[in-house]
This record gives sequence, C-alpha cells and structure tokens, in this order.
Amino acid sequence: MAFGELAEEIAWLTVDPGQDEDDTLDDIGDLLAGDDPAGVPLRAFAADPSTLPTLAARALAWAEHIQYGLWLIDDPVPAPGLRCVDIVSGTERYVEFPAEATTGLPRWTVWLGGIVPVDGIWRSTGVGVRLSPTEADAAAESIDEAALAMLHALAGEPDVPPTPIPFGHAGPRGVYADDQEPVSAEIASLMGKVAGAMITRIVADVHRYRATPPAIANTDGDPRCLISATIAVEDGTAGQLVARPDFDRGIDEPDRVTWWGALIPDGQREALMAEAIAQLRAQGHQDAVAPAGPQRWSAACCRPVAARSSSR
Repeated sequence: MAFGELAEEIAWLTVDPGQDEDDTLDDIGDLLAGDDPAGVPLRAFAADPSTLPTLAARALAWAEHIQYGLWLIDDPVPAPGLRCVDIVSGTERYVEFPAEATTGLPRWTVWLGGIVPVDGIWRSTGVGVRLSPTEADAAAESIDEAALAMLHALAGEPDVPPTPIPFGHAGPRGVYADDQEPVSAEIASLMGKVAGAMITRIVADVHRYRATPPAIANTDGDPRCLISATIAVEDGTAGQLVARPDFDRGIDEPDRVTWWGALIPDGQREALMAEAIAQLRAQGHQDAVAPAGPQRWSAACCRPVAARSSSR
C-alpha cells in the first residue's frame, strides 16, 4: 500500500508520472540549471482557473516547498508534533503526523517521506515508510551518491552508474544526526529533491532487503559457517578458558563460556543498539535499554558438560 501511495504522490510532483528515477534526477538538474519544467500536475492544478483559490494556494505551496528526507524520530510521543532530523542534510523540523503514522512507532525510527508547510505548520503528507536505523543509514548513503553523480553530470563529467543500496555496510549516519551541522537551505532543498526522486526505488529495495534471508558473515564481512560440535576435553578446561582475557563466564548462565572477538566501534555499537532497542520495544518490551560500556563481537560459545559413563 505504501509503495503505491508514494508513487501516486510523486506523480503529482513530477513532469511525467511514468518517468523513471534517472529522468526525475534530470528534471532536478534542469531546475538547478535555471530551467523550470512545465507540465507538473500539481502546478497545473494550481493554475487551473476552476480551482478554488485556497486549494490552489495549498497545491502551489506543496509543489514548491515539499521536503523529502529520512526523518529520524528520537522521541515517538507526539507533543503534539514530533521533533525530526533529516539524517541526510541535518535539517531539523517540528512536524505534525497523522495519528495512524505514529501508532506503535519505536524510538529512533526513521520516517522516509515528505513534509509540507500548511498554515504555518510543517505536516507530514501521511505517506511514508518506517525504516530501521541500519536501513536508513544505507538509504542516506545512496542519496548522497546520487546527488554527487548528478552534480558531476551537470559539470559535463562522465555518468557514474548507480550502485546498489549498501544495506549493512553504511556508516552510522543516524547516530550522529544531532551532532552534525545542518547544510545550507539550498543544499537541503537539493538533497530533498534527490530523496524524492529516489523514494520509490529505496522503498522497493528495502522490501527486497527485508525479504532476503540474512547472510552470516564475520566482522570482516567474510562468509562464515555456524558449527555446533561436542569435543572431549580434560577436567578444568573451562576454568583455564575463563582465566584468559578474551573468555568470560556468563552472568545469567554460569555454565556457559563465551569467547569474545574484537571490540565493536562506538558509532557502530550505538547504531546496532538503537536498532535492537527499537525492535524490542516494537515487540512490546518497553523497558528494554541498551547495556552500558564497550561491547565485543561474540566469536563462539561453549558449555562444559560432564562426561557420560558407559557400560557394556
């Protein structure tokens, strides 16, 4: 449903509702070059003499000022609106959302969609997609690449072929959203237009990514295989392992010994924890909190058991 509604919304804002993403990016390039595209359905609606003046004014404001983005929502409780930060441009807005869009919204969700000023208030169009922090980081990186490729094309440089959205391999943009300096209004407007041009592709790729079984890899990104094995060892082996700095006995499960791998970088840890907490709270665990302090990758777990005697 969201995909079709987004496509319909984009159609009202583009020259040709049937055009693809590359053509829409070309239209943005025309605007930057000073060419005003004709035939935008929403502008035509506003210019129609039979359109009521109030509706024409709103349609024109929508066409001229709609801002698409990846809106990070730190606190999902409306009061009555939500403070949102676009993780692409750093733009901060206080936005009113329809109730159905915020029902059950986990903290640190990123809303992919457009906002428009209506009667002096920024309001969500009501059409959008909830993204996890990891999904939003990857989408932000793709928007950056598309904007840079478009600017290179305007400068007469060779076209750069688009690359797949880097799900699982993008930097933690959302973690630093509150710390980054917002870009200028002009750059923010450009990035919003690029985000709008790419929005249906991003949504389609997100659905494809969610439907793909996760690939198991190590911390270097190499494929890994999970192995469960029973190995005979001498008495006291568990104690010898725990004495090493990279092994630890579980607090909740004393008979379980964990072999810890490399430290998780601070930025990546915060992104992983934010996504995990958002998922837990979406499942009803409202008291879930992220553990404090450094975290390490788990390389293996073992559970010593007493040897079974056999008789003939």
